[in-house]
Amino acid sequence: MIYETVHSGTRGITIDARIGSLVAAAIAIYLRLPLIVVIVLAAATAAGLRALS
Repeated sequence: MIYETVHSGTRGITIDARIGSLVAAAIAIYLRLPLIVVIVLAAATAAGLRALS
């Protein structure tokens, strides 16, 4: 999964939207939010980053 998420493209290292959702989920878990909130937050973050790129 790491190879698919962070890979070297023609323009250097490319970071997938999954990294952003992983960071958002990690912060939500650190804040001890309920699991459903963690899942929705991670999914919304990934969707938002994919929409922007």
